[in-house]
Amino acid sequence: MASVKRPAFFFILIYLFTFYTWIFIFRENDWMRFLGTNIFSMAGSTVSFIWLFQTYRVTETKYRYFWLLLSVGALFYIVSYGICFYYQNILSITLPSPSRVDAMWLTTYSIYLAAFIYRAKLMFNSVSIKPFAFNIVLFMIIVTTISLQYIIEPVFALSDHSISFTFVTSAYPIFDLGFLFFAISFYYLSQYRDQKNFFLIISIGFFIQIIGDLLYVYYSVNHTSVLGHFIDPLWQIPLLLKGLAGLYAQEHPKETSSVSPYYVKSNYNIFLYASVLFILMLIIYNNYRYVDFLVIGFSLSILFIIVRQISIMKKNEKLLEEYKYLAYHDPLTSLYNRSKFTEDAQEMLYQAKSNRNMAALLLIDLDRFKGVNDTLGHYVGDSLLKEFSQRIQTILQERGIIYRIGGDEFLILLPQITDMSLVVAIAESILTDSSKPFSIKGNELVITSSIGISIYPEHGEDTELLFKNADAAMYLAKEKGKNNFQFYNPALHDLLFRKMNIENGLRKAIEKNQFSLHYQPKVDMHTGKIIGMEALLRWEHPEWGVVSPAEFIPVAEETGQIVSIGEWVLKTACEQTKKWQNTGLPSICLSVNVSVRQFQQNDFIQTVRNILQETHLDAHFLELEITESIIQNLKQSTEILYDLRVLGVRTSIDDFGTGYSSLHCLKTLPIDIIKLDKSFIDDLNDPANQAIVKAITEIGTSLNLQVIAEGIEQEQQVEMLLKHNCRYGQGYLFGRPVPAQEFEKHLLNNRNFV
Repeated sequence: MASVKRPAFFFILIYLFTFYTWIFIFRENDWMRFLGTNIFSMAGSTVSFIWLFQTYRVTETKYRYFWLLLSVGALFYIVSYGICFYYQNILSITLPSPSRVDAMWLTTYSIYLAAFIYRAKLMFNSVSIKPFAFNIVLFMIIVTTISLQYIIEPVFALSDHSISFTFVTSAYPIFDLGFLFFAISFYYLSQYRDQKNFFLIISIGFFIQIIGDLLYVYYSVNHTSVLGHFIDPLWQIPLLLKGLAGLYAQEHPKETSSVSPYYVKSNYNIFLYASVLFILMLIIYNNYRYVDFLVIGFSLSILFIIVRQISIMKKNEKLLEEYKYLAYHDPLTSLYNRSKFTEDAQEMLYQAKSNRNMAALLLIDLDRFKGVNDTLGHYVGDSLLKEFSQRIQTILQERGIIYRIGGDEFLILLPQITDMSLVVAIAESILTDSSKPFSIKGNELVITSSIGISIYPEHGEDTELLFKNADAAMYLAKEKGKNNFQFYNPALHDLLFRKMNIENGLRKAIEKNQFSLHYQPKVDMHTGKIIGMEALLRWEHPEWGVVSPAEFIPVAEETGQIVSIGEWVLKTACEQTKKWQNTGLPSICLSVNVSVRQFQQNDFIQTVRNILQETHLDAHFLELEITESIIQNLKQSTEILYDLRVLGVRTSIDDFGTGYSSLHCLKTLPIDIIKLDKSFIDDLNDPANQAIVKAITEIGTSLNLQVIAEGIEQEQQVEMLLKHNCRYGQGYLFGRPVPAQEFEKHLLNNRNFV
């Protein structure tokens, strides 16, 4: 389209040069001058009509009717000059004033006015008209005043009070002032640079048209014929500029057809106030002999009001700029925010579609960031986010745009990519740089990132779908161990659909009695006697059957439903244990798993206390199993564990040796039991695993901690564990998790398992 717009501009220049040259050459030959004037005018009107009608045909939005009306106006111009040609060159008759041609031209102006009213209606649907009502009324007063004083009254006086002559002659400049007002208004209501340029072209055209029409009025009032002279090309300039604006709109269809935001800057107030001052100066000039204190006071008052209004305008503009900045920026990192992303993404998709480019969306989530906030406080967390954003900006440079959309989530928009190598390179750089230590307030922090990537148009052709698919890919990156990036693939739909169903199903599982508890024994491997039992949650859905805990527990953790589920598990298990005790079965310790999210609830201790009171279970028969991740917030965890000890409840660290544990924490935390992770038990033939088991057992014994080995499935493992003084165990060798009725048989027999 750029190849069309530039030649069109040069065509207008050559056209005007040729037009004026013809008028100059045949300035003494009326017939030849009229012939050239009419032919050139019809040619210019025809070219403008073609450009405008072509814009109407290619425009797909509701703005196309604006171009249709302008093209119809150009068509009336052609007819008007055809009439002039008939009278002046065929009949050799001088046109009277007013004439049929004036009727055609005024019809054209009416069509243009309808076009601008239609365009204004579309724009004002998205812009509050209230801030501009004062400006519109003031402008109309100014136009009416100047028109009455300097156009209508003089024309009426010099035309022997001919109403038709006065009406026709004064109608042209009045129409023009209205057109100019609309064009300037549209210019200042525009939000895109290309949209402003588009209306600037039209405004310049109407300004030139005003000059031509005022000259026409002047010469008409003085009974001087101007048709066929230098004014005619002036009327062609605005017509051709409208056509040029149409070509510009074809090149920038989105910008020139976009609506403006609800609140926009109204800079043209200055123009209106200047117009008021201009009228005041005319009053003083025309009545300078009668200037008195009233005129001076009125003048000073008006001046003061205008100065005050200008001051208010400047302050409001500053506030609007600040508001706009806050509306599109994240206050913490100064990055663009979600609102800005939504706008930019729409623009990016439009450009990518037009240029047939690919684009990429990268969704970044910081792994375990919540632990930093909980452990070191929000100030350190905020500082970490700011430093992380600076690193990403350094990586991106000018290749993309980064947004913070909330919490520890960031978005990167890569608007133009030719292949996947750039996307992969940026993702790898982010993973590498984010994993380097951050030094913040004396703390050296190491975090990782999980990145999900979606590609336009392969993974979606709208913002919502691209974001959704990038989120799905990021979820997959989390599932694959974090600290990696994943591209979206259609198989994720099934995964997310399953996850969504599980989330919805969990909300109803308790009230519909779909949960149950299974119990697995803990044994003394020396005697084979049951010394305790672990309550394990099971979920049997009426349609899906048994859902694995490995599948639904993470979803419950993520959504927060684990809190209510965990409370149900604890209460149900305590009730069952007390029931067995009341029937005379051996009183053994019950262990229940507690999630980190449960553990960190403010009312966790009170919840445990209430359940023990309601079920009448003695606290020393309850053991709560927690994971090593509680060590991330050591101070809070220590306080909670001490409160549990005061309550009489025992605690154990589950899956010991796989996470955050350290010897210092073992010494500090008030715990009672260590549960060796199954990964150490599976391959006890490995000398390294034997050494770890032996070391942990010895350390536990020295700290008066009971050590229990998990996941025992073979007799050989029992022998090896006993050899290293690990006396207590749990696993399929001693019994799988079974429902309460079946486990009750084990308690009745309390038989030897070894």
